[in-house]
Amino acid sequence: MADMPRIFKATAEIVLPSPGVTMGRLCERFSEFGAVSGQGRCRRIETGFGIADVEACGRCLKICAAGKDEVALAYVKLSMAEHLLTLTETTPSIVWEGDGMAGAPLPYFREMRVKKAVNITPRMRRLTLVGENLQRFAHGGYHVRLLIPKPGDTVPRWPVMGADGRPLWPAGEDRPDIRIYTLRRIDAEAGEVDIDFVLHDGAETPGARFAGTAQPGDVVGMTGPGGGTAPEADWILLLGDETALPAIARILAELPTTTTAVVRMEVADED
Repeated sequence: MADMPRIFKATAEIVLPSPGVTMGRLCERFSEFGAVSGQGRCRRIETGFGIADVEACGRCLKICAAGKDEVALAYVKLSMAEHLLTLTETTPSIVWEGDGMAGAPLPYFREMRVKKAVNITPRMRRLTLVGENLQRFAHGGYHVRLLIPKPGDTVPRWPVMGADGRPLWPAGEDRPDIRIYTLRRIDAEAGEVDIDFVLHDGAETPGARFAGTAQPGDVVGMTGPGGGTAPEADWILLLGDETALPAIARILAELPTTTTAVVRMEVADED
């Protein structure tokens, strides 16, 4: 008999003033984008990442989270914690036990290094980044979050897994800036991605600042993926400004030949 695939699991018991009420709110929230089943004090919440079995006891909410791999489990724990903290009047203590312990590296994080940087238009700069184990970034969405070190930070500190399943970030000036970008191209086998940056002016543009000065060997963090993918339709209309060019270009590249696409872009000038 072939070995059964391993399921990654973690559990938490969260003390709450009204566990049953909170469970109802949690299930209502997840029913908007997942599947909720069960009745009484026991419910099952199924998301795109995995499953959470929830039980409302006298003084606490018991949650058993499960996913097919470390990344899936991490996202189930993260989503449970994020929603619980917004649905309760108090700030409950959430401590997971099991797989994916506190202090471990985030399984959906990768440290990337700049391989090359080229200007593809006067205001669009393409960075080719290299890293390890990028297969998961080839599906599940076009977008990633880049964790951009502060200027002069040659040894950046990255977030780790918090006890509640959320990222635990470095404090103060050690915390990197975060910006969302589209993966314009990914070659998981070669361990490469291309990301296009619009070179905005202004002080509050850490992505443009990083891209504008990037040199081979510079380090940046990457988490994800997320966001949407190419829609399934016979005809689509795509609208955007120059910051949407990478996403629209990737959508067009992956559409089937039977789909008609109309694109309307607003850019600064002919360059």
